[in-house]
Amino acid sequence: MKEPNLKNIITPISRSLVSGKITVSVDSQRFVELEFEKGKGQLTIMDERRIRKTRKYLPKKYMKFSYIKGIANTMKASGYHFEVRDQEGILAEFGSGVKSITGDVKVKIHSVMKYLHG
Repeated sequence: MKEPNLKNIITPISRSLVSGKITVSVDSQRFVELEFEKGKGQLTIMDERRIRKTRKYLPKKYMKFSYIKGIANTMKASGYHFEVRDQEGILAEFGSGVKSITGDVKVKIHSVMKYLHG
């Protein structure tokens, strides 16, 4: 089965998410919050322990930098900016307006390490 193009996935979704806030709870505890406002998105991790446990169930291709870079390039072309953060601050940001040695993706390695080795 052919995989869909990232642009064909992100663009229709982003048009419908002009602004709003989504809170995901697991067992009546806040897990993550997702907020959109005028071309900017932000994912805030509320439960670090649970994220570390669920990370191992993600397909390995989603953890590859090349996959994340593809999403960042598509978001930049569409004019969108996205941040992933936890209670301590930004973990990663990608898309429009991001300046980094890696291109359209900026990752704070020291902050992300606690999630990679859960």
